[in-house]
Amino acid sequence: MLSPVNQNHRIVLLDILRGFAIFGIFVVNIEIMNCTFMNGDAFAEQFTSVLDSLAVRVKQLFFYSKFFPIFSLLFGVGVSIQLASMKRKGISHFFFYRRMFALFVFGVLHIIFLWSGDVIHLYAILGLLTLVVSRFKNNYLVICAVLLLLFPFYNSVATYLMKWVGYDMMSYLSTYTPDDIRVTIRSGSYYDNVILRIQEYKNNVGVLYVFLAPKAFAMFLIGLLLGREGVLHKLQDFALRIKRPVL
Repeated sequence: MLSPVNQNHRIVLLDILRGFAIFGIFVVNIEIMNCTFMNGDAFAEQFTSVLDSLAVRVKQLFFYSKFFPIFSLLFGVGVSIQLASMKRKGISHFFFYRRMFALFVFGVLHIIFLWSGDVIHLYAILGLLTLVVSRFKNNYLVICAVLLLLFPFYNSVATYLMKWVGYDMMSYLSTYTPDDIRVTIRSGSYYDNVILRIQEYKNNVGVLYVFLAPKAFAMFLIGLLLGREGVLHKLQDFALRIKRPVL
């Protein structure tokens, strides 16, 4: 049976990097938490000062598309560490399935009751896929990750798949104007916001599963590879060696 990780066995650098990545993701999502992904441009039109423009430029330069890949990579490293620990202790993969199921449920509840931009449920699904490919050799993991990152036709794939299954993403928020969304989020009832979050999630399915999921999975694979090679342990040892001279 697995128990909570002993403080002495934790990789402190991994915890620091996770916190750093979560902070960056939070900064990017602050604006979206006050609107929806699809009406973000309309929401941003109210911010016209020089300071607002500077804040947008800083986010674009230092935050956009930077921290989601980092967090995904660290998740892959975490999966690698868990699998190695389970193998060392002779624990079956059922424990991992159970953890991913709990993570998925937590993500779904997050979508319904707090915010539709959750990716934790997606990470749970990708975590199971990572377990499947964890048997692959390192060179195969690299090839899969590179192909996922460089594949140029995700937009075409999304359009074809949605048309094939008859899924019209845009229809789910078609009854909402930008003002309706703003008013609902700021002063609507909790029930109205739950309905809005569910509709927004259905509206974002293509973005989530066709655009974000492949990139996240590619970073999972790279993280799995780095975890196998003990890169973070080596980095932590290096950081400890230079800590005193730097201070």
